[in-house]
Amino acid sequence: MDRKRIVPRTGLRCLYEFLKQCSTKTQINICADFNRKPGLLINYYIDACEQLAKYDNKDEPFINLKSPRKDEEENKKNKTSYILRKFQRQKEIQVIDNGNYSFEYINKEISPLRTTRTVFENGMPATKSGAGGVDLVAVNVNGRYPVLGEIKIGSDQNVFYALVQLLTYCTELSTKSQIERSQKYLFREKVNFPASLYIILINKVKKESEKYCLIEESQKLAEKFLKYLKAQKQNRPANGYIRNIVCLDCIERDEKYKCSTLWVAQN
Repeated sequence: MDRKRIVPRTGLRCLYEFLKQCSTKTQINICADFNRKPGLLINYYIDACEQLAKYDNKDEPFINLKSPRKDEEENKKNKTSYILRKFQRQKEIQVIDNGNYSFEYINKEISPLRTTRTVFENGMPATKSGAGGVDLVAVNVNGRYPVLGEIKIGSDQNVFYALVQLLTYCTELSTKSQIERSQKYLFREKVNFPASLYIILINKVKKESEKYCLIEESQKLAEKFLKYLKAQKQNRPANGYIRNIVCLDCIERDEKYKCSTLWVAQN
């Protein structure tokens, strides 16, 4: 094992994994804390960008090409795998109220830091080529820029959790080396970084749900985050710019998925 290729484990990824264990009520409180002090989340993000700048694995694919993943047929509409398979077949998903955000499916369940013959800093194997990772990798139809998407359904995690999740994946795919890697192995074309982050809600959360408030609170946090990020990057110019953060409501009509915007936070 090449010890020089140990994969960094960032504080932002630890935060994302911690949130996975938290109740919705706890996540609501954490989101409120970040809204009061958005600089805390900014520091997590920029620290991660700086820590990942040394990671270089641009000559290895994100999936094992010698052992292709097997897609199991999933007919349950409340499963992410079903949605992703439908996206794959549909190819282009329209955002009906604003075509500027329509996107084209590229790949799914990509582990950004997949690295064979090495480990993460905590000793766990870094070879992950099966299910897991960022749900959706796409390109914007009009601007041909990357889109990283997380799909949330019913009893799945909430918008705030998806936001932190996507910020984590963005740091892991936005270094110079990782941009080269993704151009070669994911997009297979020259796409226009920076990326856009899409939170895709399948059948919007009901108002009586405990999670509902996190739609609006996450919008506030995303707007503050992008504003603070733009200011902080002047002093700490690591990679990791974000084009925008978009929250979409997605429903199936006439055998096709179509989206509409719930909110957009612009850089």
